[in-house]
Amino acid sequence: MTPSDASGEHARAVDSILAHLDGTISEEELRALDEQLANNPDVAQAFVDLACLEGNLLELHQRDLVEASAADLLSEAGISLATRRRTPDVVQPASRGNVILSHPIVSTAAALACMLLVGLGVAWRTGVGSADVTSPRFAQVISSVDSLWARDYAPDPEGWIPEGLAKLERGQIELQFGTEVHVVLEAPAEFEVLNASEVRLMRGKMAARVNGELADFHVHTPMAEVIDLGTEFGIAVEPHGETAIAVFDGKVDVSPEKGRSVATEAQAVRRLNAGEGLLLDRLGTQRRIRSVEDDTFPSLTPTRRPVPSSTPPLIAGIRDNLRDEDSPKFYRVVRGGLKEDALAYVDREHEWNGVDESGIPAELQGADYIMTFNEDKAASHFEVVLTVGRPARVYVLFDDRGAKPKWLTTGFVETDLNIGVDEGPTTNHLDYDIATGPGTSVDHVFSIWSRDLLEPGDLTLGPRFGGHSRSMYGIAVVPLPATETN
Repeated sequence: MTPSDASGEHARAVDSILAHLDGTISEEELRALDEQLANNPDVAQAFVDLACLEGNLLELHQRDLVEASAADLLSEAGISLATRRRTPDVVQPASRGNVILSHPIVSTAAALACMLLVGLGVAWRTGVGSADVTSPRFAQVISSVDSLWARDYAPDPEGWIPEGLAKLERGQIELQFGTEVHVVLEAPAEFEVLNASEVRLMRGKMAARVNGELADFHVHTPMAEVIDLGTEFGIAVEPHGETAIAVFDGKVDVSPEKGRSVATEAQAVRRLNAGEGLLLDRLGTQRRIRSVEDDTFPSLTPTRRPVPSSTPPLIAGIRDNLRDEDSPKFYRVVRGGLKEDALAYVDREHEWNGVDESGIPAELQGADYIMTFNEDKAASHFEVVLTVGRPARVYVLFDDRGAKPKWLTTGFVETDLNIGVDEGPTTNHLDYDIATGPGTSVDHVFSIWSRDLLEPGDLTLGPRFGGHSRSMYGIAVVPLPATETN
């Protein structure tokens, strides 16, 4: 492809992106754009840039100012605004924030103006990387690990994030918004602090915890707006805008970012509770996240990521027969995380602990484990399929209250080991409380069963049985000793 061919293809892609933002794109054009987004990183980045910057213009300026600013910029670049007009068959007025769009040309002009601002190196708002002490101070870096900022996109000497775009090229940082909000960002990340309770994440991974009374923290991505309702959650944004959201505690409301269309009314605003998440692809379609792993989102304490390994993971997958693609429920895979006070379930505050001061059995210390759903304990037709990526020893941690199911007694071997569960308050036991350390607040004892898998593959586990008065079993996996794989 010649340079002129590449330039022409990119220009056509920009036209399609603008038509998509305007809502005037045809089905054929949409399919072609989807293919370009998947295969051309430059087009994917243009999509993100135009979407985010268009949103900034639309939120900050009234319609007439936007049209005038866009026209001036285009004129300076030698482009006639009339030549960029796209007249749709049907024009439907839409409201975006405080700006009423009576014609898609406003959106198109705003997007083109944003594109020119980027191309000409103009910093939007107060200037990229500005260290002006008069700028509002909303978020401060309070800790970091291996962090490297892009030139002219860094915090000021005191760690305050300036207005405008910030780019983190390597490592992790912890931001504090006042005393209520803590955010950890993982590179490569591009973000913008909008005010004391609002941030825009264009690319990268983030974890957030909101404490105290504040329950109105907003995170904008190219595809979604996430409103915290007092919680702990994670967000990951891919370079082409695809957004993954998971809630670990509390709840959030998720809605399409301003100007985005939705497939159904139910998708307009969706509430996610602890143990729930969703994936918004680059076209705005909502999909299920089956499992969340350690590297899906950063932890709430900046950490140094291990060097990626070519060794297949012990836990390569987890799925069940109860939830379809519309379910927001996800399993959580915690690699090397089975230790004292580790959370047992995605939908409860219960913790694993040693039954006495000797602690969790050494065989299970540091095992990979799966946080299951305690609500599945009474599902009579339940099946879960565990996929292991290499030879492994699988442990089932089973509530000793009640009879053992046949799939467990015939497919696993009972060990002489036990583990305890420290339960938080429940409807039946409001007096329960969480304590710290082994043997200090164990409410129930679980027996430990094992099975060796000599090759990678699937293992199906059955229902818990026993009703609501029993707890769901846990699953832990460790490497099979080399002497036992021969």
